Amino acid sequence: MDRIFLHTCCVGCAAGVIDTLINKFKVKPFLFFYNPNIQPEDEYLKRKEALTSLTEITQLSIEIPNYNPEEHLSYINSPEKINDRCFHCYYLRLSYSIEKARLDGFFLFSTTLLASPHQNHEKIKEICQTLTTKQGIDFIYYDFRKTYYKHLGQVKKTGLYCQKYCGCLYSMNENVNDI
Repeated sequence: MDRIFLHTCCVGCAAGVIDTLINKFKVKPFLFFYNPNIQPEDEYLKRKEALTSLTEITQLSIEIPNYNPEEHLSYINSPEKINDRCFHCYYLRLSYSIEKARLDGFFLFSTTLLASPHQNHEKIKEICQTLTTKQGIDFIYYDFRKTYYKHLGQVKKTGLYCQKYCGCLYSMNENVNDI
């Protein structure tokens, strides 16, 4: 079975993506939890713990770089980026993840960001297509939103932590309750 480098944002999005990648695409995901946008730190730790538990259940591997929220804040906190902060947040996380995938010898890439109906699907798809092409990696695109709520319900039944907002300080204040 081929391996795929999967940028992973949270367990709620990851569960359905993992299931689809394994059963539909016949690839084994390697999870990469790179999300310096997640605030505060205790929220980051809850999501990290939930994903670690999921990898134990699924017997998948995960890599978790050091948590550095200042990296995200310094990247998006400029007048020209703040109004389109989600796009820049996607770009920061995906460009780093795709570069890491290339350096680690992966030829396939995808992201769990494509699972959430609360994210800008077309922007994420566009960024991934552009960056993977530049890195010589194949991007596995699929509209994972189709089974998001089904898998989210299954995850909640397991007791794994599911957050109430995207991750950044801005989204925390908006508090999207159905993520």
